[in-house]
Amino acid sequence: MNGTIRRIGGCTLELVQGDIVDQDTEAIVNAANKWLAPGGGVAGTIHRAAGPGLWEECKRLGGCETGEAKLTSGHRLRAKHVIHTVGPLYSGGPRDPESSGPAGIYTQKEPKFPKFSLFLFDKRV
Repeated sequence: MNGTIRRIGGCTLELVQGDIVDQDTEAIVNAANKWLAPGGGVAGTIHRAAGPGLWEECKRLGGCETGEAKLTSGHRLRAKHVIHTVGPLYSGGPRDPESSGPAGIYTQKEPKFPKFSLFLFDKRV
């Protein structure tokens, strides 16, 4: 795996190129749907690798709204936890989140963290 390590303040940020389900880390981030259900793409890959226990745990969480995050065990993954977060959906229309300006993105009140999402793109040549 190729990686880049940067120190930012008192923290270490490591960017790694590789398969998300093979990462031996505290947590991985799942770009989830609002039901936290297995699906296609990254979410489906994570659920398949983690095994059926992940979906059983997700069902007990009652879903997740855009900008929120829910934490589960990693189950059969090498990562100890999965952070499930639901990002905004973009259609290119006037009702997209960015069309309301930055205030539409930073609305999470407790805890005081901005809403976020992680998007992963994979281009195989």
